[in-house]
Amino acid sequence: MVFHVKKEMMDQTKIILGAETSILKSFLISLTVGLIGVVGFPLSSNVSGFSLIFIGILLGMASLGCGFFTGTLFGMPKRNTTDSSDYTLNNSLVEISEWLTKIIVGLGLVNLKQIPKYLNSLGQFLKQDSNGQSYVDIYAMCILVYFSILGLYIGYNYMRLVLSLKYKTVDDNMLKELVKVNEKLEETKNENEKLKEVTTVLQDEVDVKGNVTKELLKIANKPEIPIEDIQVKSAEIANREDVNESESNIKSYVKNMINNAQKKLEKGLSMNINDPQHGQWGGNAINNERQLSAEVIERSKGFFMINIKVESTNADNPLKSGEIILLALHNTFGDPPFRLLTVENGKAELSLFSYGSFTIGAFADRGKTELELNLATLPNVSEYFKTH
Repeated sequence: MVFHVKKEMMDQTKIILGAETSILKSFLISLTVGLIGVVGFPLSSNVSGFSLIFIGILLGMASLGCGFFTGTLFGMPKRNTTDSSDYTLNNSLVEISEWLTKIIVGLGLVNLKQIPKYLNSLGQFLKQDSNGQSYVDIYAMCILVYFSILGLYIGYNYMRLVLSLKYKTVDDNMLKELVKVNEKLEETKNENEKLKEVTTVLQDEVDVKGNVTKELLKIANKPEIPIEDIQVKSAEIANREDVNESESNIKSYVKNMINNAQKKLEKGLSMNINDPQHGQWGGNAINNERQLSAEVIERSKGFFMINIKVESTNADNPLKSGEIILLALHNTFGDPPFRLLTVENGKAELSLFSYGSFTIGAFADRGKTELELNLATLPNVSEYFKTH
């Protein structure tokens, strides 16, 4: 493919060079013939030779220039756009050339009868300027007509045979580049569409996995003693041999703990919705010889298991077996976000899963002791856990 393109460009270059050579030869031959007349007449006559030669050369150059310009206007190419391209060439110069060409032709046809008169006037002017020497008027008119026609011929053919091909080559190359750019843009557009589709699929998968993860977390973080089952649980605890507490007393203090914890939650939500338990439980993890502690284990990036424990700091004053401890968690752990734990072997324990840190509040000693622990302040936890 590249070889054929290069061969085509080389063939076009040969055609252009051949046309330029042909036109140059024609121009040099015609110019030589014309100069013979321009120089020969003054030298062969009694007229002052050198001054008339100079005037003749100026007149010839002016005529040649005007003719050449007119010829290029007549030969100016006009390229039509194709359906396969959305690129439109700038045809301003072409439109101007057409306009000037029509004006020149129109004026020429209208004043066709006056042309000999104008030529004669120019000849008479030069004749008078040369002190009335004979045949100077004919000499001037011949120069004007000859070099005008020569310029028109050379200009037209140079535009048609040389410049037109050069214009075409440049325009074709420009169109090819624009086609390549459009193809690249189309490829980029298609790639973006594919990326959007892939992103949509991935987002759907993330949403599905996120929903599954949330459901699994709900199961994993299921309360040990659901609040709605406290009636049944109170009776079971009261019937235990190691518990010296009536069912009514258990129900009473558990109800009070839940009500007080609900008030703290409402107050905390109005003050700090991101961590509503913070500052609502006295701010101390150790109080009245009771301690609230936790261990954070990072299972994977952004997923943590938290082991929470409430116990006594004084072996002589342990937590009573069968006592119910209330833990107040972040409001994303349910409505209400409370967990009721039973003291076994002098401690109450809970394991749950979380995406980040939060503050835990706790009621111990039947609601008489308040404990508070901000998980973000624990040692040996990751920065990610602290900030999420």
